[in-house]
Amino acid sequence: MSSEILTNPLLWCDNYEAASPQEQYSLMMAALEEQLSYESIEQLDLGMLLVELIDELDSNNLLTDALGLIEKVQQNHPEFYTQEFQYLDTLRVKYYLFHNQPELVRSCLTQFKANPIRSIDQLMGMIDYLQYYGANGILVDLCNSIYIEVKNSSEIIRGTEDDLAGIILLDLLEKAYYKLQKGETADWESITDAVNQFDPENAQKWLSETRQILTEKIEINELFFAGFKKQEQRSFNLRALSMAFADYMAVRKQVGFISSLAIWSAVFRFLADRELSNKELEHPERYFSFTEKQLDEYLASLLKAFFSDRKSEVFAVLWGIPYIYELLHQQKVISEKVYETAIAGATALKPQIINYYGKQLWKFDFVHRWSPPDSISDSDFEKEASLFASSINQFTPLSTEPGEGSLESFYNQIKENSPFKDLFTEQELKEQKVANPTRQADVPQFKPLKPPKKRKSPLMQAAELIDQNKLPKSKQKKKK
Repeated sequence: MSSEILTNPLLWCDNYEAASPQEQYSLMMAALEEQLSYESIEQLDLGMLLVELIDELDSNNLLTDALGLIEKVQQNHPEFYTQEFQYLDTLRVKYYLFHNQPELVRSCLTQFKANPIRSIDQLMGMIDYLQYYGANGILVDLCNSIYIEVKNSSEIIRGTEDDLAGIILLDLLEKAYYKLQKGETADWESITDAVNQFDPENAQKWLSETRQILTEKIEINELFFAGFKKQEQRSFNLRALSMAFADYMAVRKQVGFISSLAIWSAVFRFLADRELSNKELEHPERYFSFTEKQLDEYLASLLKAFFSDRKSEVFAVLWGIPYIYELLHQQKVISEKVYETAIAGATALKPQIINYYGKQLWKFDFVHRWSPPDSISDSDFEKEASLFASSINQFTPLSTEPGEGSLESFYNQIKENSPFKDLFTEQELKEQKVANPTRQADVPQFKPLKPPKKRKSPLMQAAELIDQNKLPKSKQKKKK
């Protein structure tokens, strides 16, 4: 049947649609051995079928098969690969980051560098992973390579280039920091040149403030607390605290500036999401206080962002909170009570996330590239790290029954559920990628400082909703 795609492509397509996931894999592998014209690939919408199959393999943790399929496309049909790379190489980047193979990560970013505009959604998601993993050399090279094209593009949301510039500047600041720690003179000239390139209008103000924050240790005193009552000074104090956090993570946890400030930003997006009165904003104790319910609802909102990939941010927030609140507590910005409540809230919600992601936990193992926070024992940290790492070995064979893959189940669930059935056409539904729900994992039992409330949380409800609809991946296949 391998030549059927050449002699009767429409019949091949019908047979493929009627086949089981396991049979579809065999049909696709055989088809990719043929000398297919790019016109026939487009006519059959083979790109859509390929991406769906890769997602099926990915969600089942059949990673060797998925990577082999991608490599076959790249070797046998380079033009086809060039058109679909952004939907294929995101998996390879995550896989090689997990296995600490930086040269292979760099290789998988080649097409993203060459085509940043077309791949910007996937590219920005991968930049998050690179930040959390601390792959600074690869990341800074990537940002430098694509900055100008992104900045000049009318197709990209304005401000995206600022994220790239921020990463480049943080790398320069970290180098300046280490020189200052050794008693050497920082290369302010290189930093000045970079800032003038990215933001000439505000360069001098930024340089003056940054130099002050980098060279002067923040003092938590009456002036600090009084400054919180004024918005401009409060903003400065928070920026100074962020640099103190970068210093803390570099010295105590061996985590670089780019990673630590990515953690800081993720947690502060959560804090900024709360509705606070002016009075609450004016007092650090109140500003940094949050409830388990607030954290629960925020993480649920990230999980329910079906059409964007914010899964890495869920882990950055939940696993990042202990580091930030340790610093705030040690600096006496917050009280013991606020610290303990924050740690308890994050600790209570971890098992839900761990159980939900199950065999996909390996993708978020960046949280164990950071040294453990003080609130977790080394043995519990190592047990959790082992759980994440071993998840890559859990797999589910492809179904041998037609209509029993993740994708088919998702389409049927969407059609049957009234909140969704009128939102999308059948074709639009087929453009939403999915992953299998996961089984319960053996979760390390950390002891929270405050007993968690026993209730059905928004986070649990969000996970159940996604399980019901089989849509935790939210990768969208765009047609040009």
